[in-house]
Amino acid sequence: MNYADADLRRGPGFGPGARARESLRRSLRIEAEGKTRVQAFLKAHALDGNFVLFERPTWAESEEFQLFGDGAFNAHNEVLWTVEIKIEQRSYPNLFLETWSHKARHTPGWFITSKAHLLAHHFLDTDELHMVNLDKLQTWAWEIPGPSYAYRVDAYPEKCPGNDEQGNDGWGRCVPIAVLTAEVGLRTFVMPPKVPRAAPAPAPSAPQAPWWERP
Repeated sequence: MNYADADLRRGPGFGPGARARESLRRSLRIEAEGKTRVQAFLKAHALDGNFVLFERPTWAESEEFQLFGDGAFNAHNEVLWTVEIKIEQRSYPNLFLETWSHKARHTPGWFITSKAHLLAHHFLDTDELHMVNLDKLQTWAWEIPGPSYAYRVDAYPEKCPGNDEQGNDGWGRCVPIAVLTAEVGLRTFVMPPKVPRAAPAPAPSAPQAPWWERP
């Protein structure tokens, strides 16, 4: 008996459509949990604790606005930064840089389209947050030649994660975290325990550039 036959016999609540809906609900729960953790971290490091998480579907629904990431905050030098937030349930030694959101439909992924200033990538199981200047990361990927490739990122061929019950056709580059740390300046933070949010860090006596702007 194949899965389709089994699903038909179990009734209308099952089947590929039901599995896709359950997969979507699970993904949304994971995303919500991770974004809550990232939001608390960024609030603790923002000027006066001000971090805005863009809500959807509301004023952030337009396709143009979504290019600027998932949230924004002021650093202590009073410069506004936008953040592209990515959440994964399981940790890996690499980051998945999505080049195709749906390859069959020729829909580019966030790594191609995003104009956010920063990438914040959170692994839920280890509670590690990896942050990097997204513009520097994109420049490293597409403008710096590799030793034996046209571009540095070509050392990491496109892959499809597969097993996507939602029917997505996403592809991307799996780049080791160690490489991004050494070559792009990625920083890794272990999130604090899940306790009530601490008071925002006091502002320095004079405006200072945040770590992602420093040489």
